[in-house]
Amino acid sequence: MESGCTLALIFLGPWLNSGAQRHVPVRRVSARDIQVFVGGALALSGFYSLIRVPFYVFSLTHDMALLHCLFNSIIAGLSLALGIANLVGNPRALRLTKICLWLEVVAYVIFVPVYYGVFPSPSSHLVESLAPTWIVCVALLWLTSWSQSQRFQVETKV
Repeated sequence: MESGCTLALIFLGPWLNSGAQRHVPVRRVSARDIQVFVGGALALSGFYSLIRVPFYVFSLTHDMALLHCLFNSIIAGLSLALGIANLVGNPRALRLTKICLWLEVVAYVIFVPVYYGVFPSPSSHLVESLAPTWIVCVALLWLTSWSQSQRFQVETKV
């Protein structure tokens, strides 16, 4: 019992120095950190979309809705390549990411009201299912734009 207390004091000693405040160095977030985060999020969503493709291919029914989901999963799977390019640090991939995210945000803004006008009863379910995806797209677009802001441009020149 006594040796356990001694070991605890040895390991915790630096943090228990009679109430004195220790200043822990805080690392600032860089533009590259934000771009890596956005690239990882894109790669994850693209991988998730591609992993669903075999389900659609080997499904017993092949109606138009299923083929539509298969096509959407393959297109969304392209974000895996875009995410990996962002993780590697390709500057063209960052511009293409902004373009794709803008197109996705605008498509949601146009698609939801049009679909709601055509099919009013099932629309609430659609809006509830698309809202998280739209919020993620807006957040990733904001992070991508923020990483290219003047604040980070000045930081990288120093």
